Amino acid sequence: MSKKVILDVFYNVDDMHPFDLNGILVFENRYDGLVNNIPSNKVKRVPFENLFLTQGDDRTLRMYVKDPNNEVINLAGASAVLTFRESSTSDDPSIELSTAVPAEGMIGAADKGEIFFFLVPDSTDTLSLRQYVWDCRVTLSSGKTYTVLNGVMDLGNSVDLGVLNP
Repeated sequence: MSKKVILDVFYNVDDMHPFDLNGILVFENRYDGLVNNIPSNKVKRVPFENLFLTQGDDRTLRMYVKDPNNEVINLAGASAVLTFRESSTSDDPSIELSTAVPAEGMIGAADKGEIFFFLVPDSTDTLSLRQYVWDCRVTLSSGKTYTVLNGVMDLGNSVDLGVLNP
């Protein structure tokens, strides 16, 4: 007996006219972080990720934390902080989100190493359009703290800086 497989697609290219523009709604970025307490060349190696964000947009960042053997870290009783700065030497964070504040972030499925952070329009509305560095630090229930992800965020602006009317 054969099975019929149906695949969902965003759009059918046969229905498009030449030069049609298509956009994709990006509401969530997914990253895999690494608890790496084994330094290499005196530097701890963690995944580096680029994030592109339009000023004033909503975005959910979903992260999964694993160990160097790709085993999931159980985050029961853990907390996490996501920090954006103008440079790695900046004293004050431009954005700081914590899983201790439900509107900013949360530990998802702890047994799967899942963390969520929520960027809302107010998070970026007053920031300069530029590049920022960011990292995510996790404090486990044991009290040990690890930087599990870091990267660069490019903050751009929207073509329409006004309010959208339905």
